[in-house]
Amino acid sequence: MTTIAIMAFLALLGAPLTRDWVDGTKQMQARNALLEGVGYARALALRNPLHLADDAPIALLRVSRGRAHIDLTGVGTAWQTDLPSSVNLKTAGKADFGSVDAFASSSDVFSCVAFNSRGVRLPAATDCLLPLTEERIAIGVRSKEPLYVEIL
Repeated sequence: MTTIAIMAFLALLGAPLTRDWVDGTKQMQARNALLEGVGYARALALRNPLHLADDAPIALLRVSRGRAHIDLTGVGTAWQTDLPSSVNLKTAGKADFGSVDAFASSSDVFSCVAFNSRGVRLPAATDCLLPLTEERIAIGVRSKEPLYVEIL
């Protein structure tokens, strides 16, 4: 009985630590996926396979239903990856969110970013409206401080 009680006590102590570790891992996986997506979208836009005008959106990095994907204009989906569950993505300027509560209360949900043939971010492309003042994607999971990905 004593052994079982000690094991139960240790399990109760370890559960919050395990959840925090899992949340941190999910956050890092999402950050790495978005870093890859932003870099690849920019590279595809620089290639400009259909030779579109400089002000046209060439590659769009979109996030929807737990999946990040790159849409290449005139070609279709060029890249995609699943994002970990319970990850929240918000747009952010130069300043960090002051707290986890500030992140949670922000309504600036990230959905997409577009790049032109020079690899420059477009402020508004088709249904992708992201002001140039929003320079980063903030990635949060539950009570973890957000991580950031530069949009370029």
